[in-house]
Amino acid sequence: MKIFLTSLFAIIKIFLITVAGYFFFKIKIFKKLYKPLLFYTINISIPILILYRLITKFNFNLFIETISLPLYGLLLIWLGYFLGKKFAPFLNIPAQKRNVFVSIMMFSNCGYLPLPLFESIFKGDDIALSQIYVFFIGLVYTSLIWSIGVNMLTHSDKILQKTRFKLTVPFCAVIAGIFLSFLNVKNLLVPELESLIKIITKSGVLLVMFIMGGGLSSVNLSHIKIDNSVIFITLFKLIVLPLLVVPVIFIIKMNPVLKTVFIVEAGVPPAVNLVIITLKYGKSKNIDFLLSSMISTYIVSIFTLSFLIFISHL
Repeated sequence: MKIFLTSLFAIIKIFLITVAGYFFFKIKIFKKLYKPLLFYTINISIPILILYRLITKFNFNLFIETISLPLYGLLLIWLGYFLGKKFAPFLNIPAQKRNVFVSIMMFSNCGYLPLPLFESIFKGDDIALSQIYVFFIGLVYTSLIWSIGVNMLTHSDKILQKTRFKLTVPFCAVIAGIFLSFLNVKNLLVPELESLIKIITKSGVLLVMFIMGGGLSSVNLSHIKIDNSVIFITLFKLIVLPLLVVPVIFIIKMNPVLKTVFIVEAGVPPAVNLVIITLKYGKSKNIDFLLSSMISTYIVSIFTLSFLIFISHL
């Protein structure tokens, strides 16, 4: 029960930061800060965190342990795509919204939400280990959401039209971090440089959900509507999918940290990046459906994620 309460309070704290970001960027004078802070967090702070964790903690044994994790991330994306395509007609989702529905099913907040969450529930080296697992599970996620995801939210019927795999900064950071770790460059990290890196990475972990809240600040909460499709998304992403993973973590031999990461990654809510992409590239008429799914899943996940973490510690 202690781990459940610890997780619950940690998730509530993270979501309060997200809510604070939403209202902060609602204020006109602060809106201009959103893009530079987003760029700093996603393209500087988080990639530096990836490089730092891999350079200082990664080794050959961990490489063997993590090499299959990107396939797990791809499996979760594929399951979302497959079931989204199958159930969209059953739920009577209009044709112009089906790709939005499928993209919500596919793309989860598998990278940004777990980072501050695992910093709150783990201690010592387990924090670094959990974050390394996150980096590998979400290795191709950002590239896919900014390629296939953009295409899906832009076109109502054709998904792979002119889709190209996009190399993102976090993806490149993981690849670079692997090579640098084997070159043993951690000996070059003098105390002064390491202190600066820790400040930068800490700021990124603290800012990431604040910025995600800012990504929602351009939409109107009064347009939220909970229908059958939103309920289906909530049940599938937060309950059904992670419960399918539960037997796996007990059948396959895993260390305690990986067990928690494995199940949490299956039960996180949809990616806020979907809102950012829709506002920038997609069709604004779909934003209400997207936001309704976001609000529903994020509220329910406060309790479901806490329960999943509790299960992983049994």
